[in-house]
Amino acid sequence: MSGEKLVRDKIPEIIAETGATPIYHTAVGDDIRVSAVNKVLEESQEVASANNRTDVVAELADLQEAIMHLQNIEGITFDEVESARVKKIEQRGGFDLNIILDKVEE
Repeated sequence: MSGEKLVRDKIPEIIAETGATPIYHTAVGDDIRVSAVNKVLEESQEVASANNRTDVVAELADLQEAIMHLQNIEGITFDEVESARVKKIEQRGGFDLNIILDKVEE
């Protein structure tokens, strides 16, 4: 494992239990938000790469945890997000019809 990225709180301990030495630091300042946003993007890619139901469920759980972490950093409640989601459905609809927009002709 290499590269700077946000990991779950127990990961350094888990790595140490294998006999390896985790080298890590705690994000501060602007790096907290940047690392959280990058984690949401990373987990989104992992959802896209998952190719069976079990993996999709596991990756969605990771994505949801990353989103909840970002919400917490931003001071955004679940109710705020849910309200915005419902409002968008009322105004623009959901994704239930699986509509793919091919293009818009002017």
